[in-house]
Amino acid sequence: MNWKGILPFLGVVIFTSAAQASFTGQPIGARPVGMGLAFVATSGDPDAIVYNSAGLAPGKGVQATTFFSRPFGLKELETTFAALSFSRRNWTFGAAIQQFGYSKYREQITRFAIAYRFGKRFIFGGSLFYARLKIAGYGEDGCPGLNLGYLFKLSSRWSFGASILNATRSALKRGQEALPQELDAGFQFLPFPTFRFAFQISQESGFPPSFRSGIEWALVKPLILRSGYLTEPGRFTLGCGIYLGPLRLDYAWASHLLLGGTHQVSVEIQF
Repeated sequence: MNWKGILPFLGVVIFTSAAQASFTGQPIGARPVGMGLAFVATSGDPDAIVYNSAGLAPGKGVQATTFFSRPFGLKELETTFAALSFSRRNWTFGAAIQQFGYSKYREQITRFAIAYRFGKRFIFGGSLFYARLKIAGYGEDGCPGLNLGYLFKLSSRWSFGASILNATRSALKRGQEALPQELDAGFQFLPFPTFRFAFQISQESGFPPSFRSGIEWALVKPLILRSGYLTEPGRFTLGCGIYLGPLRLDYAWASHLLLGGTHQVSVEIQF
């Protein structure tokens, strides 16, 4: 299959019709991917700026992360991501930039997020984003939007979270159909300190609900193992993380029913 010829054509169709296929959620972060993208109730990680900004708090000072994925070895489907978060008392601030595609077809999302912790249990977060689409020979378009989310920590073992991505139903200017909107809700349970289980229901506009589950197990220091499963379509994920002081290296593998698997990597550092 000649992806180089097909992808630019698909991009033109998306751009001129403002189809909802544009800016669908690209999996970001090797840790969330390794856990089957069941990440809406997880906190303290810069990747949370993508899934639920409330997860930025409580933070750990200054954190920075980068992510890279090239599905099936195709540069046309390449995704890159970089984020920075900063915590002070009950406030956490974050910024991130995400890119998908290549020189002839590129999607870019820039996010600025804030999270605030009320007491010890409730965290509210939100992020402003700007989505930009550029297709060689056809021009570019863009629009701003808003994401919202919250976390509720019932106890040291139980956390619940929910988010609405593209709460404003923003649309590209050349087509008045809104970009996809996604509703996420889930929980996280730690039966013991070294083992984490997460479950989530996600509903993206125009698609059936997706059920996501994942585990994270700190088997031996400094190694962490992860696994996950999600539906629509059905996919398995595997991953691991290695903690080297303030540095964390994460790897994830995600299956695909027809095209095989994708290797993804992240690097995170805490200052």
